[in-house]
Amino acid sequence: MCGGGASASTRKVTPRRVCLGFAKWRYPPAYPSRVNHQDAPLYKALNTVLAPGAVVRPWTLDVGYQHMLTTAYEHGDQFLELLIFADWLDLSREPDGQPGKRQPRLIGNRVIEAVFEVERRRGFPQRPSRIGSTHVFRDLESARTFARTFREPLRTQIHECRIVTGERFDADMDWVTRGFDLPAALTPQLDAMRDRAARYWRGELSSPLRFAETLVAGTVEIVRHIETVVG
Repeated sequence: MCGGGASASTRKVTPRRVCLGFAKWRYPPAYPSRVNHQDAPLYKALNTVLAPGAVVRPWTLDVGYQHMLTTAYEHGDQFLELLIFADWLDLSREPDGQPGKRQPRLIGNRVIEAVFEVERRRGFPQRPSRIGSTHVFRDLESARTFARTFREPLRTQIHECRIVTGERFDADMDWVTRGFDLPAALTPQLDAMRDRAARYWRGELSSPLRFAETLVAGTVEIVRHIETVVG
């Protein structure tokens, strides 16, 4: 018997609505999460001033060459080393006999991105890819440091932005930006890169945290222009 004492055969049972409390749930910072416009402001360094409401374009690379690098790395370190060596020879055939400063760094950056992408697919497929995502920073100082550190091309216009729709992943870009010495032996560097990639995709943060990066697989729009970084 319960409450008013009605029998089980005559008592009308009304289904109860159970609140599971999902409405305010947020994933831990190191994991992808659904986001909306109420999230904290984010920041982006660009080479020009954009108007409020403008959509920030995702970051992309040359698809054909990046696919070659990624495929070579997937098949083994030796295949990637052979491809990079061939590219280095091509760069060395410039008129002055030395490769230009920017091209080797560009190849180095693409090698890093290839390693990070393959390691993501192997161990962290739920994370959004760096290639094709919009890269923003979680604090203003990270955007300023990025603008002062990486000046080719110049990206000195700091904007506040927000995520309209999509998935986000909070990471530490310092694991990516620690570099790659193109003429040096490749295998030891790949071992170090694999370790850095695992730390990046696990969401580990270095100390001090210089580049509090967020990847957004979705739409990011400008809220306002904040400042121009000089020097």
